[in-house]
Amino acid sequence: HRDLHSFPTRRSSDLKAPPVPTAAEQTAILNDVRQYALDYSKHLPDFICYVHEQRYGAQARGGQDADWRSQDTIVKKLTYFEQKEEEKVLQHNNQYTTQDMKSLGGARSTGDWGTILREVFEPSTGAHFEWSHWVHLSGTNDYLMSFDFSVPVERSQYHLEVESRDIITAYHGSFRVDPTTHAVMKITVEAEHIPPDFPLSSASDTLDYAYETISGQTFLLPLQADVRMGGSGVLTRNVKEFTTYSKYSAETSISYDVAPPDKTEKKEPAPPAK
Repeated sequence: HRDLHSFPTRRSSDLKAPPVPTAAEQTAILNDVRQYALDYSKHLPDFICYVHEQRYGAQARGGQDADWRSQDTIVKKLTYFEQKEEEKVLQHNNQYTTQDMKSLGGARSTGDWGTILREVFEPSTGAHFEWSHWVHLSGTNDYLMSFDFSVPVERSQYHLEVESRDIITAYHGSFRVDPTTHAVMKITVEAEHIPPDFPLSSASDTLDYAYETISGQTFLLPLQADVRMGGSGVLTRNVKEFTTYSKYSAETSISYDVAPPDKTEKKEPAPPAK
């Protein structure tokens, strides 16, 4: 997956990755990461933010890069209160609307927040973890640790739903960890072994985190989600940007009709994963 963290600004010969952690060190790191993931939601403040979602479509072209075409734009307000989240659609294609995501139709996803982390690291999930590699952060001397994981279908909670059909699939993926704090900075999940008679043949979800300040305190919160699905020769892509975090209060909870921040300078989607 190509993103801002993946483009080195210096010659690779100038960079030297840290040594690969020993098996014992990896076990200790993963124990810390598990505790972080399971406690993640508990340590977040009550807050409100905007979610700018751009939906794209493309025709599958046999392994070639998808030619993504914009389908629509949705602006939502997300409220996180007492460890529960609630989304409200504010605008659809720059017009105010009272519709919800289901009534708008098209591809949609849920559980982008803390659900992915919690389900991967829940002990009952029994995920299998393996060290992958060090990832250099562009423009710095810093690295993130990258691990791979897999979850069998019998312990999975990864749902795919099309109209009246709802299935659970096995999945695999990877996550990047800050070597100092052992916080998860990025996680990718991809469905596997989808039944051949199911309308979808592929599904993946990538979530990037970044540090945000709320009422003078810094928290690691979602920055962008990239959700992709494919089936019957059609590809869909939902890119969500989380912006304008602020502390939840009785006053802000009634401000759903306030115009969201202007996002006219919308970024084009990143190149598709190869």
